[in-house]
Amino acid sequence: MNSTASPTVLSWKVAGKMKEETQMNRIVLALVALLTINTAAFGHSKMSGSTPSDGATATTGLETVALQFDRKVRLTVVTVQAAPEGTMLDAMMALEDSESMENMGDIDLTSELPKGFIDETEIQFGALPAGAYWLHWIAIAQDGHTMNGNVRFAVEAE
Repeated sequence: MNSTASPTVLSWKVAGKMKEETQMNRIVLALVALLTINTAAFGHSKMSGSTPSDGATATTGLETVALQFDRKVRLTVVTVQAAPEGTMLDAMMALEDSESMENMGDIDLTSELPKGFIDETEIQFGALPAGAYWLHWIAIAQDGHTMNGNVRFAVEAE
């Protein structure tokens, strides 16, 4: 008895094996694609910068803080507070973001918050005298994630 298969049976086996390998390759490629999809679809927004930056010192008369985000957000709350007189910026920087200082004074904003989703905006207020300040923001990203942050800065006389 001949143990070799006919050429037709061999070609079917080869064709079937090639079909299985092609399907496996497609599955592997699909998994790789899912794992390497741009993280923008899954990542959360965050503040990418501000002017002045967190920990910076500006000159007296500052009337605006600019906020930049890496993805569009909708600002829901922005507050600016003045630290008690004599407070050094270093003391504010040493606090955790969730901590706050006692006896902070509220600074009135002169601009309204943007109504839609933005990736940058300017928060306006009256000219600030020398002192240490804390800007706190809360925003909602387009994916529904809520985030918040702070910009602590000082204002010094020229």
